[in-house]
Amino acid sequence: MASRSALCALAISSSALTAGVVLLPSAAQALTTWNWSFTTTSALQFGSGTFTSADTVPTANAPITITGISGTYSRDGATYNITGLLNGLDNVVYWDGTSSSS
Repeated sequence: MASRSALCALAISSSALTAGVVLLPSAAQALTTWNWSFTTTSALQFGSGTFTSADTVPTANAPITITGISGTYSRDGATYNITGLLNGLDNVVYWDGTSSSS
């Protein structure tokens, strides 16, 4: 298991937000599925979900292109569904190769 903090633009059902996330990959056949979650003390924000990348074996410190995302985002008691990536962004994150990072 590995994780990486990143800034990742998310499309949600009612508005677009940018959120810091913690990413955790798990093995997959053709794609790598990553589990992510984050919490903040500011505005009671938190979220979790999964995203996929085309990298079957992620390489530390190399760009990882996110190809899909889903999950939920909550702020001030309201919860929103994350339905996909925003168009026009690079949707790239970097993993430092460790089993846990923030």
